[in-house]
Amino acid sequence: MFDADELVASARARTGLADFGDERFLVGLHQFVDGLNATDNIIPGREGELRKLMLRLLCNLLWRQVDFAQHPEILEERLLPPVCILSLPRVGTTKLQRQLGVTGAFQNLLYWHLHMPSRVPGLPEGGRQKRIEITEEFCQWREAVSPTINVTHRSFTHEPDEDAFLQQLCFCSAYLAQTHNLSLYNEWFAAQDPSFAYDFEKQQLQYLQWQFHRQHPKAWFLKSPGHLGQEDQLQRIFPGGCRIICPHREPAEIFPSAIRLGEDFSKLYNSLPMPVEAFGHMVVDLLHNGMERHMAWREANPQVEVLDLSFREICDDSLGTAEKIHDFLELPLTANARRRIESWDQENPRHKHGKLELTLEMYGLDERVINAKFGPYREAFGQFL
Repeated sequence: MFDADELVASARARTGLADFGDERFLVGLHQFVDGLNATDNIIPGREGELRKLMLRLLCNLLWRQVDFAQHPEILEERLLPPVCILSLPRVGTTKLQRQLGVTGAFQNLLYWHLHMPSRVPGLPEGGRQKRIEITEEFCQWREAVSPTINVTHRSFTHEPDEDAFLQQLCFCSAYLAQTHNLSLYNEWFAAQDPSFAYDFEKQQLQYLQWQFHRQHPKAWFLKSPGHLGQEDQLQRIFPGGCRIICPHREPAEIFPSAIRLGEDFSKLYNSLPMPVEAFGHMVVDLLHNGMERHMAWREANPQVEVLDLSFREICDDSLGTAEKIHDFLELPLTANARRRIESWDQENPRHKHGKLELTLEMYGLDERVINAKFGPYREAFGQFL
């Protein structure tokens, strides 16, 4: 059994710090711990890894507060309008984020920045080396216990990754909900106002910009399917605007891989709390609801420009896609940036880390049913499918 108060005390003892700053995260921590204690799906032997996860988040909160208390100017960091890729998953978003990340035009959220976002007091360079080592150790553990996870979504220490990981620290997180499948926590999370998590993410971006880019800030390049349907939150926390890119692909093509991705992340710590068929239908419903909210937002906000792209062009025409994105952002695509994109393409062919043979039938799904469910989406964006 886990004890939220004991975890808090252990994090304080481990860091020698007491002040968390804003303690609203404690509500989510208690809900998460209660959810863990109520489930019997934790894989035997993974309790220690779950404890390590929670202590990592708590220690980062304590370390962060040291900087926030000593450097109030962190929350005055001006964030330029970010670029945000939001879409259904498995539509080429990881390629876009990492490929365009090599051009130097944007601020990248490297995985170690997301996994260990806070400077460690008293260590050289804010504990940079320790933070990198902890992240690398986690990446190696992750691959060891879930060998196919780098096929479905590879996360490497020094590569850009999803900004949704930043919201874990406030324990009000769609990533925590979707990864751990704890009914008590998920019910609580579904009822929460997402403003707290998005306000927290903005602070984290200001903190990371202050750490790594304060002298020469650029636009952050964000990416997460979790933002689908949360566009109002992005527009709210970035009052200067948020440039949105939305790739598209036939829904029936994405779901075998999307569901397997959910399986791989869930099985880091827990066995699935339901048959795989039920899990597949749950993922379909979750993404369908997100796309419905996204389409409603677009209809209500026709003044906001969105760049729509097809999965085919992302896969087949990297330079053409980069040109289209840079034109949309009104940024020049330099000769050096072109060379870097071409080099990245050569070093990262599709299926570099393997390919899984997956079908809808493995998850009890039918293409005709999915096409009907996503009928309005397929009609609206048919030219990109």
